[in-house]
Amino acid sequence: MSKEIKILVVEDNLADAKLILKGLSNFRFTNQAYHVPTANDAIKLLTNKTPYEVSQIPDLIFLDLNLPDMHGLDLLAFIKNNDKLKQIPVIILSHCDNQSDIFQCYQNYANCFINKSNDLNGLIEIFNKLENFWFTIVKLPSQQNSR
Repeated sequence: MSKEIKILVVEDNLADAKLILKGLSNFRFTNQAYHVPTANDAIKLLTNKTPYEVSQIPDLIFLDLNLPDMHGLDLLAFIKNNDKLKQIPVIILSHCDNQSDIFQCYQNYANCFINKSNDLNGLIEIFNKLENFWFTIVKLPSQQNSR
């Protein structure tokens, strides 16, 4: 794949964020990962608000549910109800195993729900499978068509 893939990671836990970014660094394709720790930061990035005015819309979003300022489900609903953002695949990465939350994620058009691994090897295994599916099999929409 020659195109650089832009990935937004919304994760408040710095240790988890570092593991996710490390997992992304092992991808075989070129990617640029952005990390923000809160839903409000994600909204600013997705809508090009200060301090993210030069950010580009991501091709894929990894979203944690338990964020300090807003529940991840509310951010998911914001994304999927916005005409400029709703085509972006959102992958929920969470330690949560609550069936109600999982159901609500899919009700709000999450593209998949994955339980986080607590170690780098487990996370790399998950990311190898994600990479193969999302970037080898799946065809992502071009962001130029969304504007």
